[in-house]
Amino acid sequence: MVGAIVIESQVSPRIADDQWVLDIAVKDPFMVGTVGRLDPGSPDFGKNVERFHKDELFLGIRPRQLSLALEKPEFASNLKLLADAGLSVDGVLEKRDDDAMVLVRITDLVRSLRMVINHYPSAKLPNDRAAREAYFISLKELGKRPQVYIKLSDVVKKVGDKVSADLSIYKDWLDQLWDIFDENRILFGSDWPQSENLELNSYPNIMTVARGYVTGKGRAAMEKVFWKNSIPAYRWIQRDSAQPRA
Repeated sequence: MVGAIVIESQVSPRIADDQWVLDIAVKDPFMVGTVGRLDPGSPDFGKNVERFHKDELFLGIRPRQLSLALEKPEFASNLKLLADAGLSVDGVLEKRDDDAMVLVRITDLVRSLRMVINHYPSAKLPNDRAAREAYFISLKELGKRPQVYIKLSDVVKKVGDKVSADLSIYKDWLDQLWDIFDENRILFGSDWPQSENLELNSYPNIMTVARGYVTGKGRAAMEKVFWKNSIPAYRWIQRDSAQPRA
């Protein structure tokens, strides 16, 4: 590893915490950018985007609940400000049956907005057949939109009393996501240190499954998923000679 992007954990709503992470990143060239927590439903959103956009290490935002912000009248105009500033939004799945539909509605509002969807490998799919079919219609619609990316993150789960690194458990669902978004719009995300809450040594399990799956797609796909795709998704900047250029 020669670089990383710091993604806000959604826990803190404090603007000061976004600045705190930026202040650390400025001093450490290993960090090629940060994604902060700003609420696109907030009346102060435009002012905060203007403030943080001045720092080239500030790459985008990760709101807590996009579905709630979506209902606010200022939401669309705030997302337009974000897109015009060249910043991205991390779309966080809320474990709802209409997650994919919500994300389609958001990208309908501002087609130029880059979205990176977190944790799709662990998505909660509807049990009802009709709801599941509707979910996949929306998911495939997202797959047609070139500005929408997904993360290969939160990929492992517990089977019994321990986390399983058996690729066969995950392969069918990963194959479906791969067919929808292909090798050009999937990027690896470690979910670290949150991944450590699942089980001791879960990070090695995540790497085992993610690498094992993508390795089967060939070397070009490996390079895309594990670094190249993060460049158009986040537009991070090279800060150290050890960090590659596309």
